[in-house]
Order: sequence, then structure tokens, then C-alpha cells
Amino acid sequence: MSTTTVEHTELARFLTIAGQRHRAGEKLPEMFSGAIDAYWHDQLDTPAYDTFSIEHAGAVVGHSPESGSGVIEWVAAYEEAYGPLPAVWFTDERGRLDGDAFAAYRETGRVEASWNCGPEFAGETAQ
Repeated sequence: MSTTTVEHTELARFLTIAGQRHRAGEKLPEMFSGAIDAYWHDQLDTPAYDTFSIEHAGAVVGHSPESGSGVIEWVAAYEEAYGPLPAVWFTDERGRLDGDAFAAYRETGRVEASWNCGPEFAGETAQ
């Protein structure tokens, strides 16, 4: 995981938020980006992933199949720490940007999306 890509950076930020929410007893964040999720899948079984995960989340974070849709509540925490979500959050695993969803976010500051996975901490899953 030595090459830094936008997906790498955003996965690190996602895991940081996941760790913060986990420690606070809050609902775990939903992974709604196909591009970042695909990168996450690629990294899960690499030797460097555990270290990367611990560095950012404070624990080894697993990947749990959790599906749903609705408002993505952790966006405010992301924006407070890092600024507006970049376009990769609205990009699928094939690199196609959902321009309408990205534009709606830029206009309203809200994200409504579907997801099919989330982080898992020692047997806990996104709720």
C-alpha cells in the first residue's frame, strides 16, 4: 500500500472516521463508493492492510456485507476533518462518476445513497 492514490487516501479517511465512531459508540459509517470499496477489497488480504487499518482506525477493520440506503450521516464528520467529499465518493468500481449525485451533494451538502457494505470491528457490523 505504498502507492498513494485518491482511493488509498479516501480509504484511510473512511477508516479514521470508522474508528472514531466505533470508539464513540456511534453508528458505523456506510461505504457507498464503488471505487473506494473496490480498492478496499483489493487491500484486505495484503500484508500491509492490518498495519494500515490500525494506523487509521486504531484496530484491524474488517469488511462486512451490510446493505441499505438513505442519508449518509457521517459526511459532516468527514467535512469537518477533511473538507468536501471528492468526486471519487460518487464513482463506481469501473470509474464512472454519478454526476447527478455528486452535483446534488455539492448543492445541498447532503448525501443520499445506497450501500452494500461497511466496516466491522471484532464481530460488530455497521448498524
